[in-house]
Amino acid sequence: MSVRNLFVVVIFLFTRVAAADPVSWLQLSPDCAVRPMDIEGGEAQIVPCGGAGSFVFGGAGLSYDGECPKVAKGEETPAPIPAEPEPRVSPAFPCFQGSCLGRSGRPWVAVLDWRTPHGWSVAATIREASDERVDVQLYDLAEAGAIAAQMPSVSDAHVLVQLCAVAEAAREGDRPLAVNLSFGRRADNETELGGAVGRVLSYLKDQEGIVIVAAAGNHHEMLFPASAPGVIPAGALDLAWLGLTGEVRASAQTPPGARALVLGYGLYLSGDGGSWPAPPGTSYAAALFTGWLAGSLADHDAAPSVLKGKRWEPVPVGKGVALAMDGVVLPGSELTGPGRFFERATGGDPAPEGKEVYATLRLDGPAPPLPELSVLHADSGNGPQPGVNPCVPCHGSGESGAMGAGDNGQPIFVDLSYSASLPEDTEMVAVLLRVGGEVYAFEGSRDPDLMVDMAAGRVEGLILDEVGGVLVPGEQASLVLVVNVGGTAYWHEVPLNLNR
Repeated sequence: MSVRNLFVVVIFLFTRVAAADPVSWLQLSPDCAVRPMDIEGGEAQIVPCGGAGSFVFGGAGLSYDGECPKVAKGEETPAPIPAEPEPRVSPAFPCFQGSCLGRSGRPWVAVLDWRTPHGWSVAATIREASDERVDVQLYDLAEAGAIAAQMPSVSDAHVLVQLCAVAEAAREGDRPLAVNLSFGRRADNETELGGAVGRVLSYLKDQEGIVIVAAAGNHHEMLFPASAPGVIPAGALDLAWLGLTGEVRASAQTPPGARALVLGYGLYLSGDGGSWPAPPGTSYAAALFTGWLAGSLADHDAAPSVLKGKRWEPVPVGKGVALAMDGVVLPGSELTGPGRFFERATGGDPAPEGKEVYATLRLDGPAPPLPELSVLHADSGNGPQPGVNPCVPCHGSGESGAMGAGDNGQPIFVDLSYSASLPEDTEMVAVLLRVGGEVYAFEGSRDPDLMVDMAAGRVEGLILDEVGGVLVPGEQASLVLVVNVGGTAYWHEVPLNLNR
């Protein structure tokens, strides 16, 4: 292997969550003024929450002696929300520095996210999927007022504070069509404060008629807040199956129970002077679905009926594509933006020309089964978690007819040119291939030099050779990356868009 030709880039983001102090909180009933003089127990933060009431946050010994009835209370360490991996910013990056955000009098969507490239690209996805029919306003998850000083990272408390800001706007008559939540944490970490987040989400849906959409998750496990009642969990559809059969089913990474299935990989956004590949994952599936649905509702008063939908998926209509709810096409949903996304996802193959490809990995044979991800999570879901874009755009090239069983066919080129490196404390261990339920190793899957170079972010592409005998038409293939963080092994897989 020649080190001078190495330019492959791989992103893996693991979030180390620092310890937070316990927080005391109260939820008080709506239509009742909360007076600071009625609160004891140190400096407190009052958070008005529209028709959901008010929340009071404080330290140990927080008490309330006013006339407002208490709905709930608790004292706990808020569950942290892992930061989403930041996509690589290129000249074609859409919504640079949040340029697509703001209000112009059109119907709008509330986005709870970070004021970073992740939040900006999520907003850009919503705008393009809606055919620019909606405005987008970002509610910064990193902001939570005075209570943020007690928590070193974003948590359920931050989510609650920003949801309350949306509820306050709705009470004043400034009601968004939808709320987008392109983030999540493990749902098995049940907390009282998480329950409060769920109650505010239910209020926004049931009382204000606002559609709530959240990322279902990328590891076959439903995240929170996608798991909260009334929320539409959005997942990625299987492009290989769609291309073979024309039918929609969930990708291997999407959790069971995802109610909306749209593109979650192979997604290209319109940027300045070209297109920009969004990182694969349900963050962008949720954004695409939010924008598509909001754009459809912008000129049609159908919100009460869509809130009752059980299953959402794209369907071909004429020369375009529409959004179907429980098998029935939603009026006004044949938009140009979603159709353009599907055209790009199934368009021409990427080519290795112009890229300094470091390594050709030849199939070696079956690999040992991977352990269940739930076994690998630390501290009941609050430890490091895999990121969502170790390879971007994650295409495969080669003729589809060369994927039959027993035919090694053409090599597959995996474009990694829009990815970045692993954090300094993260070690690359192996590169594997999953096809359906089978996992395969390559010659050099664990080559230490290659692992170091990939971890450092110095490769623009990989060529996977002699894989035609294991690729099956209609069966999703994924690149599996095994890493080590703090002495603990984790793995993450990214779907390969071999339908192109």
